[in-house]
Amino acid sequence: MSKEIAISELEHFSDDFQKKDWYLSKAISANYTFNDNDKIKTLFVTTSTNTITVTLPTAADNLDRVIEIVKVDSGSGKIIVDGEGAETILGAYVGLSATTADISQQTGWIRLKGNGTSFNIIGGCTPDKWHYVGAAGEPAFENSWVNYAGGFNNAAFRKLLNGDVQVRGLVKLGTMIANIFTFPVNYRPINSYIVIGVSYLTWADLRVVNTGGVIANTGSNGYISLENIRFNII
Repeated sequence: MSKEIAISELEHFSDDFQKKDWYLSKAISANYTFNDNDKIKTLFVTTSTNTITVTLPTAADNLDRVIEIVKVDSGSGKIIVDGEGAETILGAYVGLSATTADISQQTGWIRLKGNGTSFNIIGGCTPDKWHYVGAAGEPAFENSWVNYAGGFNNAAFRKLLNGDVQVRGLVKLGTMIANIFTFPVNYRPINSYIVIGVSYLTWADLRVVNTGGVIANTGSNGYISLENIRFNII
């Protein structure tokens, strides 16, 4: 059984197809705002030392639209992906829901898809750089803790796309049962977390409390390894 298709239906189909035919790429090095008709799918962003804000289009007008945002350079700057107005970005990387998402790692990227009311993070790769404790703009060491150095990893952390926070490094000589450093707000677990670590000649009871503190509860301050610390923020 066949059905005649009215010219008006074909015109509507054509308009709808064209609207969803997002395929172009664009390279930028300054703030950028997507619009409903620009057909841009992939945005390649050079930040240098700057913070570049990329504003997403209105979710209600971009159902099923897929957008990819890539940081291409090694500069210390970052990309802030911002929902239009008060619209949110959804995904484990942002703690389920937030108005912005950051990309700070060279070649890091995220893929988003419009759901009609917001944009969901549906893919990506290592968008967050390693944040080195004690570096400019990063959390400071506390209570006399310092890096062990000597060819071992310095203390650092980053957030993975699935919402896990990964930590690495070897530290020494600080006060036991006191903060080694404190995570920024968006990197803290909802509930406090305990992990078994390695310290000088013994095991260590390492704790990440929900206020952000990283604490060696037991062990030896000859050295404490942070390599086993990994937790999710949701």
